[in-house]
Amino acid sequence: MKIMRECSQQEVLDHWRKSYGYKTIFFRCDILERVQNDLEWFEVEIEEEDIEKIFIISSDDWGPSDARITTKFRVVEVAENLIKGIRDTRIMPKIIEYRKKFEEEIDSIDKKFILISSRLEGNFTILDGNKRSVALQSIDQLIGTIIYLGVSESVNNCVCARYARSS
Repeated sequence: MKIMRECSQQEVLDHWRKSYGYKTIFFRCDILERVQNDLEWFEVEIEEEDIEKIFIISSDDWGPSDARITTKFRVVEVAENLIKGIRDTRIMPKIIEYRKKFEEEIDSIDKKFILISSRLEGNFTILDGNKRSVALQSIDQLIGTIIYLGVSESVNNCVCARYARSS
């Protein structure tokens, strides 16, 4: 990841809240309660060498019916399966919808995803933007995307990052 600048956790949370239209500070508690508050935040650009190290969040969104599209929970794996034509899973219709929007107008939806890692070098877990990241990767547009990255050793204890940790 190419560091563009340091930023505050408040900036990241404000962006996340705004991108979903949340009015309350209690948005996405299902994710935020599992992430420590000791993260150092950066605005970064995804580079080619990062792609293989980006993992989907450990979440019920990606359930047993989606086992055909991912066994390792890597963004590249799901994108490759989308390209191969595996589309009859619960999660793929939304990814296909995002892909079409990106193909029509690359900036039509938010691309400033939120990732966490125990180290700047990765592996990385997507907190917000899993389906959109897969959509972008499936049209070779994930490299160069500017995102938020939170870094702390405490990510190793975060259950939502277990797939990145186990690789």
